[in-house]
Amino acid sequence: MELQDREVTLKIKSRPLRCAYLVRNRDELLDAIALYTHMWGGAANAILPLPENDEELNSFTSTLEWMNPDYIFIPREERSLPVSQVLEKLPILARPISKVEIQRHIDIASRDLLHLAAGSLSHISKVLSAIYQNGTEDIGIRLLATNNPFNLESALHAGLPTKSYCDYLVQYLGASTFSHLENINFLFRALLTITKFKSPYDLTLVKTGKSYDFNSYIMETNDEETLCIFLDDGSDLGIATAFWNCRWMFPYNKIFFSRKKFLENIKTYALQIIKFMPYIRAIHITTPFSREKALELCRFLKNIFLEGGKEVLVKITYQDFRFDWVPGTLSSGKAIEITRTVTSEGCVRFDLSTPVGHENTNFTFGYDAEVKFRSGRKFFCPHTLGNSHLLTNELWRLDYSETNRENFGKHWLRQDLPIRAAVKGIAGLALPGKECFFFIHPDNVIITRLLKELGFEVKANEHTRYAQGLVKRLGGIGEVTSLINDGGVDIISVLSADRGDREGLNRSKILSALIKKRSFNQEEANKIINQKLKPLLASDLLRRGYSHRCQNCNLKTWFSIEEIREFIECKGCYEREQLPLDDLEFTYKPNELAAQLIREGGLAVLMTAATLIRIPSSSSSLIQFGGDFFNVENKTKFAEVDLFCLTEEALIISECKSLFTKKEADEKEIENSIKEQIERTRESLKKNLDVAKRIGASAIVLGVFTNVSNISNLLNIIADLKDMARGQSIGLHLALNGRIHLWGNSDGIEPRKINLGDLLVEEQALSNEWTVGESPSHYGGAVGSKGLFDKEILKQWESELKA
Repeated sequence: MELQDREVTLKIKSRPLRCAYLVRNRDELLDAIALYTHMWGGAANAILPLPENDEELNSFTSTLEWMNPDYIFIPREERSLPVSQVLEKLPILARPISKVEIQRHIDIASRDLLHLAAGSLSHISKVLSAIYQNGTEDIGIRLLATNNPFNLESALHAGLPTKSYCDYLVQYLGASTFSHLENINFLFRALLTITKFKSPYDLTLVKTGKSYDFNSYIMETNDEETLCIFLDDGSDLGIATAFWNCRWMFPYNKIFFSRKKFLENIKTYALQIIKFMPYIRAIHITTPFSREKALELCRFLKNIFLEGGKEVLVKITYQDFRFDWVPGTLSSGKAIEITRTVTSEGCVRFDLSTPVGHENTNFTFGYDAEVKFRSGRKFFCPHTLGNSHLLTNELWRLDYSETNRENFGKHWLRQDLPIRAAVKGIAGLALPGKECFFFIHPDNVIITRLLKELGFEVKANEHTRYAQGLVKRLGGIGEVTSLINDGGVDIISVLSADRGDREGLNRSKILSALIKKRSFNQEEANKIINQKLKPLLASDLLRRGYSHRCQNCNLKTWFSIEEIREFIECKGCYEREQLPLDDLEFTYKPNELAAQLIREGGLAVLMTAATLIRIPSSSSSLIQFGGDFFNVENKTKFAEVDLFCLTEEALIISECKSLFTKKEADEKEIENSIKEQIERTRESLKKNLDVAKRIGASAIVLGVFTNVSNISNLLNIIADLKDMARGQSIGLHLALNGRIHLWGNSDGIEPRKINLGDLLVEEQALSNEWTVGESPSHYGGAVGSKGLFDKEILKQWESELKA
């Protein structure tokens, strides 16, 4: 963290808990629906089937990562090792659960609520009582009779309320019941009709706002002229969970129905749909089918609707929907924006607004917070379990836990209200009236622990130790970047080039060196000196002084500006001598740290870091100076990685080299020296490719700081290895003297003129293999004056269903 980033702005939204429920069969699916029906925010919480193979396990993992839930409920008898291994790596609280616990929780008169790591799960009746305090209000609630033969369909559409909860809704909120559901035809009408009213399902979202990211599914189905039908084959658990997970954002145009019954009476149902939705223009079917049968169904449906006098677009998704979920989140009330100071321990403390119905309770709720530093940088940290521990704990707790201090082990860590990374900042859990906090730790701590989770560690070497020391001395990588960018590094390099010159260089000699050795023109060189010399002196990277020749012993000695007095003492003969009246010209030298940095190649590391930081990214860049790369288990060193750069988009590693020729060497010696360094660089890059593959890095940057004019050898290294890198989905690029040569292109680009995605291997877009038919993305035309559904038919059906 930079010194100027000791202040952060938080944009915080309280929200319901975000949960997932893992189920193995339809009975457990009904348990999940029953629990969600009685908790605030329940309809927006996911239900996921147990993965049955590696491909499904990958989809399951991806869905959880997108969802970023606070809790995952797992049936107590479930012992899936692959699922357990996934959950052990993610910052999700796992809560074993049983049917008995659910029944106790959902009982409206019970006080035995489901206990969580801190607090308890909310009950929707408490929330509704706080909102509708007067009772006897008719807010348009419709219930489906609990004794009907279509329990699964009813539960998926309207929730699964207990009798006592239904009685409460009828008595206090004017709910009425669709009781006439004795056959499948009435059920079909009821499912269409109830989407236009509130149900116990919808009530779980009371006093919440929805936000979401657009994707193709939302674009195609968030339309009242489209009807989405999930056709159940009677056995695939995934079709039921897909309906639940895809409906919460836009529930008004989605129904779940028996495929067999639908196809047996397709003409009847098509006419009912046209009757109820006279302006329908598209149908999106989701059902487990083969491609051939999906194509056949697509043609069949189009013809059926044509016979009914309606031309509609038909699209069918027939596979790969088991872990579908509409990405989005809920919020409660307005966002609160506050500014807080980061404490010396890296702690940020803040208070949350308590959601309605949670006052004077022990209900756990969630929050999402966007975090930005005062400098404007967006806060970023990786979405891992290890980083959740970092966000939740002080460093001393983590150290005590890892060293098993007093045999307490993980008990040193805070367990109750963990914080984790989110897309725009952090997400966490809270209790009413309890202060919240999280910790911001230095970049190197975050990356070190990320590598440790992967089984590796890095130890600083000569290349990186002095670079790290300079960053520490100046207060952060941002300060260093500001100093060495735009010519600052060139001044340091020309002052360090002549190692035998103990007198430093005066301004005119610096100007001359920048022109001759760094290829600047006179105007550019003057501008660099004018802009950078003072800041470099102020940072103590450069020192100003005077070179004096003793009149007694003829020794020439350089005195720093702090040592210059009217009388100075010769460091050879120790005679005192008065300064001359004229010809007192200042010269400039790098301090010992800067000189050592040059000698050990650390300047190339700093230059590469400064270059990477300047590449536009969606978040702040975390930088760690590397060194020798070890396997934690066997303590073996197998590579050197000079630099790690972690952003929201990617992890980038870098091999950094300083390639400078000695001015006193002959041409043959220079050629051999360069050839030797190039070969070492090639071998290092090969090892870096192995490292990148092991730790999941998306790109490697060869960072070079050099005075060599012929860069063809460096470009050839990238050319020779780029196909190997691309085959592993790893980008490989050259950063030369502050410019980026993408994939070894001969033309260097200013970092600000590219984006981080340019460093990555472009992912091949997967063709949509599991859908057939037409996409209802664009219709054109206007909606009729009667609205999107027929109100008279709605009134008629409602009356019949209540009979």
